[in-house]
Amino acid sequence: MHGRTSEGVRHFVCDAATRDDVARRIEAMRALHRATKALAHLPLTKAQLELQLAELPDVTDVGAVLEVLTRTRVSVECAKGVPSEQRRLALSYLDAMLRKLTS
Repeated sequence: MHGRTSEGVRHFVCDAATRDDVARRIEAMRALHRATKALAHLPLTKAQLELQLAELPDVTDVGAVLEVLTRTRVSVECAKGVPSEQRRLALSYLDAMLRKLTS
C-alpha cells in the first residue's frame, strides 16, 4: 500500500480515502477466509479456494478477491455429487459476499 506522497509520509488514519481503501481490502480478505470455512462441506471447492487464497498477497485488491469469489461460485455450480440444499446454501453465501463487496 502506498503511504508516501510528494509531501512526505501520510498517516492513513487521518486520510479518509486511504483508510476506506484499507478497510475494504481487509474486509475482502476476511470474506475469503470466511468462504473457506463456509465451504467445508465441499472439499474440492474449498481446496481450490485455499490454493487461490495462497497465491494472493496479504492485502490484495478488492477486484482480485471478487474474481476469486466469482470463480469459486462457478466451481460450486459445477461441483458434482453435491446435494441441492448444500449447493443452494453455498451459492447464497457467496452471492451475499459478492454483493457486500461490490456495494
